[in-house]
Amino acid sequence: MEGTVLKNILEAVYGENAIVHIMTEKTFKRALRGHFLGIKMAKEDPDIQILLDQAEELYPSLRRGETMPIMAE
Repeated sequence: MEGTVLKNILEAVYGENAIVHIMTEKTFKRALRGHFLGIKMAKEDPDIQILLDQAEELYPSLRRGETMPIMAE
């Protein structure tokens, strides 16, 4: 893939170091492993599932740039 147009475009967008990981699928494998670990933990501990549900609700608003109030414990 050295010197290909695709590699040059991806380097311009993501940076040269990131392309090494993207092209070797290292990042994808790491994300997938983390996802499966989260599922396993959620099955073993219901509190983990509650945290995952809260994170899922919070993520879209953070992507839109909205801020959330800090909750007191």
